Amino acid sequence: SYFTILLGKMAFYIVLCMLQFFIMLAAGALLMPILGLDSLQIGHAYGALFLTVLVVAATATAYGVLIGSVFQTPNQALPFGAISIVILSAIGGIWVPVEILPAGLQQLAKLSPLHWALDAINELFLRTGTILTVWKQLIILLFFALIFFLIAGITESRRRR
Repeated sequence: SYFTILLGKMAFYIVLCMLQFFIMLAAGALLMPILGLDSLQIGHAYGALFLTVLVVAATATAYGVLIGSVFQTPNQALPFGAISIVILSAIGGIWVPVEILPAGLQQLAKLSPLHWALDAINELFLRTGTILTVWKQLIILLFFALIFFLIAGITESRRRR
């Protein structure tokens, strides 16, 4: 089925996303002190961090696969993908902390997977959280990933008929 093909494509990009994240962590922990800055402190919940990065990478990859399956050409997909990520990051709290937004916008932020990803990462890095403090965010992100994946699979399977 096409879902198997999509899973294969996603697996590669999930590994790539995770690799990029851990390279950035290494740069923060090892390169920053060389530049005279404080070293990145990643806490002690390594398992929770690994699982969080895995789920965030799966959600991001599923969104990319969705965009790729909905549009026919890269020229159609690229502008939509870029603009949608900017919008999702703006409402999700990447630009402005959600806590300082009005109550209505705080509720709107919950529609962005970027909100849940940022919340999980902040919990682990800033509040020394554990898997017990990020499980809710991870479940919500997995729900987003599943929805994105199912829509992409259905779209592609209909296209192949």
